[in-house]
Amino acid sequence: MMLVDQRKGNHQPVQSLTVPGTSNVYSMVRPHGPALESELVAYRLYFNEKQTPDIYGKFNKGLELKESHFYPTDEQLARGFGDDVLRVFDSCGPGALKGWNGKAATHITPVSTRTERILSYGPIRVIAEVGVTDWDYQGKELNMLTRYTLYAGHRDLYIEALFDEPLTTEVFCSGVQDLVGSVSTSDHKGLVGSWGTDWPVNDTVKYAKETVGLGTCIPQRYVKSEEKDKASFLYTISAPGANYFNYYTTFTSMKETFGYKTPEAWFAYLRQWKEELSHPVTVKVKN
Repeated sequence: MMLVDQRKGNHQPVQSLTVPGTSNVYSMVRPHGPALESELVAYRLYFNEKQTPDIYGKFNKGLELKESHFYPTDEQLARGFGDDVLRVFDSCGPGALKGWNGKAATHITPVSTRTERILSYGPIRVIAEVGVTDWDYQGKELNMLTRYTLYAGHRDLYIEALFDEPLTTEVFCSGVQDLVGSVSTSDHKGLVGSWGTDWPVNDTVKYAKETVGLGTCIPQRYVKSEEKDKASFLYTISAPGANYFNYYTTFTSMKETFGYKTPEAWFAYLRQWKEELSHPVTVKVKN
């Protein structure tokens, strides 16, 4: 994450930044928020009320963001660098945590302050956080911290939501974007996926359409209902009495030489992924 001086073309690394909730620093922060990368994929977290993960697809395995900053040059593209592969619009993209108004997902606003920070730079895992204070939501003022962890060798992002006080009746939501021309899958128990093709940016001359697959997996104990709004396939989430819940999101890009080339293959992977998540590795310490 860097601050940009547009006049001088300078970029200064930033580890943590806090702004009033009314501030608009989206275009002043590069690449619009902190970025996380493994050998397989990269994400960035929007520094605005959307707080949506955006995705960077790769042709080949490797680390690129230190050089490309999520915005590869023509020379880097010619060398086989990946780039942005999705326009999230107002959707939840891949697994954004959103509010829920009973009919559609809502952004995380208004808030008193918004903070985005990087906790770990690797090499085992990278961790970034987005924090808000005094989120005026469903008659409450919530202080919420959303933590994102990406492990080396993984394409899935581990997402944790933490609150300074136990939740009561609040309902949130997450899921996957309804991509242009998309097909989708759901097990109706917390797993949802989509596959589709669209232009990743507004420049439809220089850039080609991109095909991506998205997936989100929410532990069934947090699932309240399955929903669909204009932009996303969703599950609503509640955790009354708790000050924490967690879930996962993931994606693939058609440009990957190591990835998935059909929606059928991607959806089969998502089912396998959920099965693996339901049987986590356990570590026992022997005396």
